[in-house]
Amino acid sequence: MSLAHLPAEIHALISSHLSQETLPSYRLTSKRLADIGAQHLFRAISFHASYASLNRVQNLGSHPHLKEYVQCLTWDTSYLNLEDRNYDDWKDRVCTLRAAELAEIWESWHAQGLDHDTVSGCMERFLCEAYERYIESVLDDLDVRIHYQASLPDLLAQFPKLKTIVVDRKPYAGPDAAAAAVEDLASKPAELVKRGMLFALPRVPYRYAQDMVSLVAALRAAQASAPPLEVHLENLHFDLFTQSSFTFDLQPIDVLRISRLHLHFALTRPSHDPLDSSMNVMNCRCVLHHGHLKAFLQKFKGLRALGLDFEYRSCGNGRAAVELRNVFGDALAWPKLSELTILHADTSECVLKALLAAHAGSLRRLALGDVCLDPPGSWEALLTSVQPSLSLEEADFSYFLFDARIENFVRGKAAMVGWYVDGEESVELGRSDLGERLGSFMVEGGTCPLQKQRKIVRVVGRLEDGSVEDWVEERHSSVVT
Repeated sequence: MSLAHLPAEIHALISSHLSQETLPSYRLTSKRLADIGAQHLFRAISFHASYASLNRVQNLGSHPHLKEYVQCLTWDTSYLNLEDRNYDDWKDRVCTLRAAELAEIWESWHAQGLDHDTVSGCMERFLCEAYERYIESVLDDLDVRIHYQASLPDLLAQFPKLKTIVVDRKPYAGPDAAAAAVEDLASKPAELVKRGMLFALPRVPYRYAQDMVSLVAALRAAQASAPPLEVHLENLHFDLFTQSSFTFDLQPIDVLRISRLHLHFALTRPSHDPLDSSMNVMNCRCVLHHGHLKAFLQKFKGLRALGLDFEYRSCGNGRAAVELRNVFGDALAWPKLSELTILHADTSECVLKALLAAHAGSLRRLALGDVCLDPPGSWEALLTSVQPSLSLEEADFSYFLFDARIENFVRGKAAMVGWYVDGEESVELGRSDLGERLGSFMVEGGTCPLQKQRKIVRVVGRLEDGSVEDWVEERHSSVVT
């Protein structure tokens, strides 16, 4: 049997494991495989604020067949600095990023018998013409940047099977990008060229107020869709919720039609400096203490799915970026909420128990990861107590579950006490099946697997030289049993 005659189910399975780069070659095998491959190739596409990018999406939306395959659109809100358009700066960047390409052109002219001065003149004219085209594209992109958010609903309306819009800021063009230097940019020339740009990442600090602009634009576009779209906002900076004016931005939006919302707070800087990231965590904790996020979430009464990912826990003292009592108030509940995800948070046992109890009738999927209960909280007692009242179809536990935090555990450093529940391989701990067993317990009942599971201690804190120690050690003392 030839490849083309394999059952469609097998080809669909093969396509699901192929990369975006490999799928086009797979589709060329036959007309039948072209359609199967297209379903996977165009299932999720992305765009950003440039003329070329939006034009590609619009062309896809006008295709009678391919537009039917699009289920997820990712809007990359990162952009590149188009304000400084000096020729000499542009030339320096291009000569660095495209050095190999320009060298080939130079050699081809030499091979034609041209002398050095003539080749130099040809190269200068070549670069000048390229620079003129670049300036034209810059003007187009500046115009797009001004108007494209207003046209976002029309853009989404082209895809009848669209289910999700993801608002993301890609790391290589994100805030405080470490790749501002040319040598860092040179490692990603294909990405930069594909984005229609041969210049530089932003030199100015990222303005976090743009997070709100992106979210509002996405929500407006989602509300114009029928049925309502799922909205994910990735790499959201916490400074958004320091703005008391954000409530006014949402007034014209019918947020009751937004059924799914996922917020990912970006707290780790691209440099991965643990000290900087720990400071971000504590700043975020202070900001959210004022209840801005709680007020924001209260507007979405029709939510069926809510995800909150706070990304990181401080290496300095083990604190998370949020306490759930500052996010979920006593009166904050969503009658139709069926999916809840909380990652990297601190909470008291009573707050989390009340949150789960308030949604016991509707909640079907629960995901918790790196959540620490304040003393004297007990995960075993909490899960055993709420399990009978819930009707979960799926429960997922990842990272750690902590139920104690000890100050000055050793040499002035704090300790987090609890269980490693992640199925992913860990250098220190290997792979744990505890998360899977906890998930089964929450769905099917029985005996809580934490009852016989030994705890671990995770020690965090600054050493005498100012560096950060972050390690995990198993103890057998009464502290962790």
